[in-house]
Amino acid sequence: MDKFIINEGEKNRILNLHESATKRQYLPEQADEIKQEEGKDKSTSGDVRTNHDRTYDYKKDGDKYFYKLKNATDWTTASGKGLEAIKTKVYGTGNTSKSGWSKYPCVVNFKGAKKTDFNGSTIYVINGERFFSNGRRSKDGKMVNYSCKDSMFTGLGKSKVSFPFTDKVAGDKFREWMNKYYPKASKIINLDKSGPFNNSYIKNAWNTSLSEDYAKKFGVLTFGDLYDQQVLNPKAEAKDSEVKTTNKLAYIKDKGGVNVRTQTKVNNGSWNNILPPKNVYRMYKGDANGKIGEVVSSHKSMEYGDKKTWYKIKLIPMPKGYNQNVQKYGYVREDGVTLK
Repeated sequence: MDKFIINEGEKNRILNLHESATKRQYLPEQADEIKQEEGKDKSTSGDVRTNHDRTYDYKKDGDKYFYKLKNATDWTTASGKGLEAIKTKVYGTGNTSKSGWSKYPCVVNFKGAKKTDFNGSTIYVINGERFFSNGRRSKDGKMVNYSCKDSMFTGLGKSKVSFPFTDKVAGDKFREWMNKYYPKASKIINLDKSGPFNNSYIKNAWNTSLSEDYAKKFGVLTFGDLYDQQVLNPKAEAKDSEVKTTNKLAYIKDKGGVNVRTQTKVNNGSWNNILPPKNVYRMYKGDANGKIGEVVSSHKSMEYGDKKTWYKIKLIPMPKGYNQNVQKYGYVREDGVTLK
């Protein structure tokens, strides 16, 4: 049998044909698998965001962005419009021509706002909360939307009295006061009845401006100054009427007694009245002549719409059944007593 001899040129031609066929028939599938694997990432390194929405988690590792379903383990490399959306909406690093700080001058020009770098992009920090150029901001560990129409930008004044709260108890008292007496304002500025004593929401509430009518009525410009005036440091008002009433004696008008309050306001319960043991509600009748004590000062009501004067009374010694150590002073409204 004759030998089949292949010269060098023919051998190279056959090898080239085999290599081409191999690439056509086998490598494309392998290449797809490699390409898919390149788009997957099982690592947890990088800047991972899990609180942006309920469906996906997001990750930024260097200059690459990934996403995955919350119950999945593999990360998928973001591309196209999805990539731009993740950059802009999740990380605030997208196209600044569409979502740059030019849209949010309220943040840039906010008094006390601190410009800083966050993962390669510019953000501003206000009262400890991060603001991004895509209209998103942090709030108590979560991400929420914001706009320049928010009351923190449009309704902020500057309280004369510095922000005073150093614990949650004191902060919650202010929150409760705001929500009880100014519920509409509290709703607008998203102030809860209970919460942190030093976050941006309670600080904004403290500096929120009063309406023009309220400012004229109370003589202060912000809710913080109003709270200081009415609750923290109530002071006597220097008026002619006060000069005429100071040091006068107060007598009950009604034989049934008078409500002596702990603050200059009326309510339907007994918590604001002087209380005997076991917190049993009782009208105060004073001594045998109806005298309840001496006028120390006069005050405006803490309640909107109540234009009557309140008197701070240094009470006569309390009868048995009352706490004489605590209830030395109280407030009565002018329609409940006669001054002599």
